[in-house]
Amino acid sequence: MCVPWQIATMDALFRLYDRLALLAPGDDETSRAALRRVMPLPPRARVLDIGCGTGRSARMIAAEQPDAEVIAIDVHPPFLEEAARGAPPSLRTRNESMDALSDPDESVDLIWSEGAAYVMGFEAALRSWRRVMRPGAHAVVSELCWLRAPSETARAFWAEAYPDMTNVEGTTRRAQSAGLEVIETLVLPERAWDAYYAPLEARCDALASDPTMHAAIESARREIALWRATRGEYGYVMLVMRRVSPSR
Repeated sequence: MCVPWQIATMDALFRLYDRLALLAPGDDETSRAALRRVMPLPPRARVLDIGCGTGRSARMIAAEQPDAEVIAIDVHPPFLEEAARGAPPSLRTRNESMDALSDPDESVDLIWSEGAAYVMGFEAALRSWRRVMRPGAHAVVSELCWLRAPSETARAFWAEAYPDMTNVEGTTRRAQSAGLEVIETLVLPERAWDAYYAPLEARCDALASDPTMHAAIESARREIALWRATRGEYGYVMLVMRRVSPSR
């Protein structure tokens, strides 16, 4: 999911996204480029895909690094069932909140999270997840950023929906403050947003007659319309990072 829509219930949001391939903007080519930047992983690496949704990234990592243990983590069991469907044996799922990881300290070689860190807030998520990262371990986490000076329309929308949003430079500083070195930033292409919004818009149309879905649908439609009107002002940026500083 792209943003936490406070006016819609979680049940409505989960129903809106049920069986959608993308739960946030995503692009296989960009994800693979980010993964190549942190490979090769150590032998028998442990990887967490946090807020995995239906498992697109987790399955990609498991396919590219077959000797790794990939653990896909989400709070919504139906998403985890979809993530596990057809996955290799090296991919396991875990029903767990991202702010309460059960992994031991310094036990993970790669943290991965696309379109989910906003739930905790980007810097808070990195500070929390850093505990489980081995010294020198990597993290690939996407964050919504301003890509150029925003219009008043976009600024007003995101001030309500995600007030912590900043530009790439500000996001990089937050990562550094959390104890991670930013190695590279990759901006998701516009096709990633089109691929996400087209099926979501179709789902909105299909559920439009259900009054219990009104708030979720109106929020989604508003967000889609904003993207089309202000295309290129903001986007998801994948930050490739490494833990380098001592434990705090």
